Amino acid sequence: MTVLAKGKLHTVHTQKRRVDFWVPDNCNAPHPVLVMHDGQNLFQPQESFGGKTWQVAEVLSDMPEFAGKLPVVIGPWNSGVTRAAEYAPQDAIESCGDPFEFVGAQTSDTLFGNSYQLELIEEIIPAVADLVSLSRERKEIAIAGSSMGGLASLYAIAKYPDKYGTALSLSTHFPISSLNFVKTFMSMMPPPESGNRLWLDHGTTELDATYAQHHDVAIQTLHELGYKHPQLESHIYPGTGHNETDWSLRLKSILQWWLTTATKEGN
Repeated sequence: MTVLAKGKLHTVHTQKRRVDFWVPDNCNAPHPVLVMHDGQNLFQPQESFGGKTWQVAEVLSDMPEFAGKLPVVIGPWNSGVTRAAEYAPQDAIESCGDPFEFVGAQTSDTLFGNSYQLELIEEIIPAVADLVSLSRERKEIAIAGSSMGGLASLYAIAKYPDKYGTALSLSTHFPISSLNFVKTFMSMMPPPESGNRLWLDHGTTELDATYAQHHDVAIQTLHELGYKHPQLESHIYPGTGHNETDWSLRLKSILQWWLTTATKEGN
């Protein structure tokens, strides 16, 4: 256990991976739940890729308006060389049939997206729930990530809309495949009548500079399904890129959007 901002950081090991989870101090149980991919990049610089983190604990600790209602943050570590294969929206890629290409030094073209999503539901979240009282209210459970983790967050809503209320998808790596893939994938989202909420954004520099067209197609497809503000949030952050520092700077407003609804009585 490590004291980190206004809470404590713990670690549990499942069959396949390490899972870090942060528990806020002085909050009421059962806690809202925020599942975030790439767990090694969330909390501790010495563990993260490039020495930078999302500063999740610090961001949440600076949100006094949600005192007593902050979430437990569950951060499963990625698997390294098969990260992209696990985070990929397997059903959308396979049904689309268009070529796809992973980013980075990935060693497998086999897709593991379905098994990873099942692992989150059946192993990772329950492992933390055995140690901390977690909410089972769908509106109080969100899943978040960036880049391929953004794809995985949206895929979680497509696969398990009854388990997650909200997907927070930053710098979504839609260019893993074609514009046809984007339409296919977004068409797999649950109907807006389900009450699920979606946040999608991107920057304009680094890898994010290639995202505008795919993002626009994603939003247009969701509009055609019936999604609209405030159930759907679409944002562009000029001058920001594809890195933990830039994601951390907008994380507070994103979490405020989720928690304002998640913690509202009677909603």
